[in-house]
This record gives sequence, structure tokens and C-alpha cells, in this order.
Amino acid sequence: MIFLRNRSLAFKLSFSILCCVIAITGVILAHNGTVARRLLLNNIEESAHKLCEAMAARLDQTFFAAAEQARVMAAVVENVELKEPDFLKLLRAVVDDAPTSVYGSMVAFEPFAFDPAKQYFGPYSFRENGRVTKTTYLGGEN
Repeated sequence: MIFLRNRSLAFKLSFSILCCVIAITGVILAHNGTVARRLLLNNIEESAHKLCEAMAARLDQTFFAAAEQARVMAAVVENVELKEPDFLKLLRAVVDDAPTSVYGSMVAFEPFAFDPAKQYFGPYSFRENGRVTKTTYLGGEN
């Protein structure tokens, strides 16, 4: 190093100590950055895992509520003789009482099982704009 040639011994020692301190500080900062990055990634992964578990629990509750309503509807259909208007009211009530995450409900019967005059009977009640407003019939030759 040419610029150190005409300098005093104190300057040369101070300069070399300063270079060593800067190098050590750089290594420490790089190590701290690596450790901080690893900790941050672990925290993000843990937060994502907890968020997924919470979402899965919400979905599980929704599916449980829908399954419970399906069991109740099946029990009613098996044990109670209902005419079509009453059955449609019941289907609308089931959708209306369901959580808002359940958008509709349908009960499909085997051909001629609900009404001997109708081959296909599959009413579907669903929400529109937050209210149960429509019931349509699904099923047919296709």
C-alpha cells in the first residue's frame, strides 16, 4: 500500500486496527442478518400454519352444520309424508336457518319416488342477495 509508506507507526497501527474492526463488524452484521432472516421466516411459517388451522376449523364448523342439516332433512323425508308445497317450505326454511356460508340445499328423489306422476323431482332452494328467494327444479333426461 503506497499511501502508508510515508505515514507514522501510530497511523499504520490505527489504520490496521480500524480495518480489522470494520471486517469484524461486517461479519457480525452478516451473521445477525442471517439469524434475523431465519427467525423471521420461522415466525412467518408458524403464523401461516396457525392461520391455516383456524381456516380449517371454520370450514369444519360449516361442513358440520351442513351435514347436520342434511341428516335432519333426511330424517324428515324418511318419516314424514309431505305434499310438495310443504316440502318446498321446509327446504326453504332449512336454507334460511343455515349459516350464510351455506348457499343452497337440494333433495333429489329416485324417479317416481316422491310423486308417482313425476319422474324427476329435485327441488333446489338457494340464497340470492343474502335471502332465500328462489327454488328451482333440477333433474331431467340430461
